[in-house]
Amino acid sequence: MYGPIWVSKVRELRATQKLPANIGELVPAAIGIAAVANLALVLVLLVSRCWWSKVGQVGTLRVSPVAMNPTVSRPRWWWWGLFALTLVALAERLPRMDRSLWGDETLALRGYVTGHFSCSGKDHLHGKVKFVDDPWVHTFFSDDSGGGNNHYLYSIIARATLETWRKWTGQPDGAFSESVLRIWPLLAGLAALWAMAGWLRRLGMPGIGMVAAVLLAIHPWHLRFSGEARGYMLMLPIFILTLWAWTNALERGRWRDWVAVAVGQFFALYAWKGVLYPLVGINVLAMVLIWVKMDREGRKLSMGRWLAVNCVSGMVFVPLVAIAQIQMVAVIPAVARRGNEPLNLRWLENLLCETVLGFPARISDPLNPVEISFQRLWLENPVLTGLSVGVVVVALFMGLFWLIRRSPVLGAITLSVPVGGLLAVVHFKLLLNIELLRWYWFFACPVIVLWLALGAAAIWDDARKQWIAAVVVIVAFAVATWPIRRFHLTQPYENFRGALEFARGKDYRPWLDTGENHTKTVWIWRYAVMYDPRGENDAHTPKVLLAHVDESRREGMGFYLIDGYPLLTARILPEVQAMLDDPLLFEKAAVYWGQMPQQTMYIYKMRAAPKP
Repeated sequence: MYGPIWVSKVRELRATQKLPANIGELVPAAIGIAAVANLALVLVLLVSRCWWSKVGQVGTLRVSPVAMNPTVSRPRWWWWGLFALTLVALAERLPRMDRSLWGDETLALRGYVTGHFSCSGKDHLHGKVKFVDDPWVHTFFSDDSGGGNNHYLYSIIARATLETWRKWTGQPDGAFSESVLRIWPLLAGLAALWAMAGWLRRLGMPGIGMVAAVLLAIHPWHLRFSGEARGYMLMLPIFILTLWAWTNALERGRWRDWVAVAVGQFFALYAWKGVLYPLVGINVLAMVLIWVKMDREGRKLSMGRWLAVNCVSGMVFVPLVAIAQIQMVAVIPAVARRGNEPLNLRWLENLLCETVLGFPARISDPLNPVEISFQRLWLENPVLTGLSVGVVVVALFMGLFWLIRRSPVLGAITLSVPVGGLLAVVHFKLLLNIELLRWYWFFACPVIVLWLALGAAAIWDDARKQWIAAVVVIVAFAVATWPIRRFHLTQPYENFRGALEFARGKDYRPWLDTGENHTKTVWIWRYAVMYDPRGENDAHTPKVLLAHVDESRREGMGFYLIDGYPLLTARILPEVQAMLDDPLLFEKAAVYWGQMPQQTMYIYKMRAAPKP
């Protein structure tokens, strides 16, 4: 390949779609990319020096939708109410901590946090599993496991916590605890409630802030990601604090406020890169507001500070993620080949419904008794579903209109978040041809609950009536979202551990494996190597499946096939499905339902060979 090393390496990865075995081979290209990017940012800093280094009266904009009243913004009940909400939210989330990790959690953990076990050759039948510890350099810089699954901030603190737990409790190499891995998302989820209430209290709306915090605690996505071992929930309180910092920067314009914006944006992105899209939306909006609404001198100072802090934070962030972005060149084509759901009305309905209510609009699997969707709930109870969802939708739009009328600046800031989400849709589905998972809009939760809370204040000016309206909105939102919340409260999102324990015995863990293996497990589609290093993911033809059956019978072993996407198997592997349905070969021993079709597991047990 020709050109500078960073260009030639990118071209090589795009052509081969294979990552080098040693991450060190990517370091020279990463240094080159970071150097070029930082040089460009330094040039921007130098060109704009006459703006950000100048002393003068900085421009400001009114953000708060109400007049500030220190007495009103510090009610006595506020702290007690927030403490009570925190305890209730904690009690609700604790039971989810030790549930099975699901597929994307294992991708985020296996290469960067926990290490992994491996088996090769005949070892998958009779040899003892071996632990392979991943180097810390992968935790800090790599992102090659499935594409985009290393949530850096979470990976670093989760690995430090896990290794401390192993040392203090005397656990063997490779041991992990689901609860330990989820401690930081749990704490971040509680912190997000405080950040939400505190931001709106800063805007002079402590009551609205408390209502918004309650609604955020009720939101199914908040419940789910408070107990998920990834970086989504770590991002959320940082993102809310960044919105708080933007409020201060636009209203006060002090250097400390602009620095807080840069720090918040950096750590939000370091927690989860998907928050880039709303941050781009907010930054573009801020640039427009500064340019249009401020006077000439104030505009220069504000624009200069905005440029300066963004450039400096970018100069820190780009070198940290340069290796990972080079890896993406080889990883993205493989991810794109997995499929991209059509960008049609059904997809849009599911996206909007799940963003607001935490579950999709349309039924995916009619045979799944636990799947939650608006369509299914409507068919089961149209009156309750229509009433509760109707109140939520009306409150949502009334809150947005109230906010735009009272504070066009804050209204525009909140609107820029879903606009950034639309940017993500364009980037993922149209440019990269990668499926945009609906929970990638998780960053919209603070805006959704803010609009809902404001919807209670939009009808009446009387405080007592506003509180009555707030209770109505909270109850309606709780009723509308209860079915999916019940799902999250009563079962894992994807029960890999349960499926493996069904096949290998209660409390099976790979680090306790003695090598005396008497069961063979084969997975179709979904596969968690983290739980089952002995398992295989190869049964996509009748010939291969029959070979697994023959080998198990020859070795005198039990054999379980775990189908991790039954709808897909029936649709595109009909010959394999026919073998699984053959009562002479298999029996369907168990079913673990999931909210999405690809999280449902059918477990097939091989029948004993007929006697000659």
